[in-house]
Parts: sequence; C-alpha cells; structure tokens
Amino acid sequence: MTFRSRLTALATGLALVLTGAGLATPAQATTQQIRVLAAAWAPWTSYATGAVVTYQGVDYVCLQAHTSQPGWEPPNVPALWKRGSGGGGSDTSAPSAPGNLRSTGVTSSSVSLAWNASTDNVGVTGYNVYRGGTLVTTVSGTSYTDTGRAANTGYTYTVRARDAAGNLSGGPATP
Repeated sequence: MTFRSRLTALATGLALVLTGAGLATPAQATTQQIRVLAAAWAPWTSYATGAVVTYQGVDYVCLQAHTSQPGWEPPNVPALWKRGSGGGGSDTSAPSAPGNLRSTGVTSSSVSLAWNASTDNVGVTGYNVYRGGTLVTTVSGTSYTDTGRAANTGYTYTVRARDAAGNLSGGPATP
C-alpha cells in the first residue's frame, strides 16, 4: 500500500468518525439503549441540571446543579432529583413492614421509639410515624422521640416504611 493510499484510508476513517456514519442517532435509539447510557449515581460527582443517572435500577433527572455527597442518593433528596420516565417503570411494590418496633425510653411527656429497617425492591426513603393513627412525622432513620405527648396518657404508635414511588408498608403497633 502506498503512502498516498494509506493517507486516503486514514482520511476516510476520520471522516466516518467525525460524521458518525453508521451510528444510531438518538431518534433511532431504543429506550433500553438510552437507559444503558445513563451513568450510575456516585457521591462526590458534579451533576448539571437535566443530567440523568441510574440509582438502584431507576433513572433520575437532576433538578439543580450540585456536587453529590453520601446520603444525597436520588430517592433521598427530591429537591435535587426527580424520578425519570424510563428505567424501572412504575414501582408498585411496597416496602416490608418495619420490624421489632419498641420503646427505648419513656418520660411523662415523651417516648423514644426504635425499629428494625425495612427492605424494598428499589429502596426505602423514609418512615412515617403515627400516634393513635395520626401522622406525627416522617424520619429517614430507624428511631424517633415523640415529645408531643400529654402526661400520663397512653398512646399507640405505628411506623410504616415508604419508598420513592410513595408505596407504604403495613406497620406494627407498639405493645
């Protein structure tokens, strides 16, 4: 092969790379191909508004530019991420019920509660704590101290896990 032939072949190859000849355009790509291109969420990473990431098999779209930190996983911070339309479809599976709900301390005006973590097919984002059937608060961890009790009054508590799609578990009551 002569120098001129090699130069022509190189130029042709470069032209194919620059024009993208033979590659699928975004309009031709399938949803599955696009989802595969979404990077996995990672801490200590800068994300621009509109960036798409995958977290536990679900796509999320960045709402505000930021540098991620541990604990800022997409289902945990709805101010930064919204669930995308692809990558997991509609999640209709409720988390498991929190286990071993117990009192870890009681005073005349407060009660401290703790429970075992729930599991979910996508991820638990928080726990709703109910006093007598009324929602008191939502917490991200597995404990809560209720300071809104009237002195010398008995209460029944229920804790239900929730996921990013809003599915709620069943919940055990305190003994």
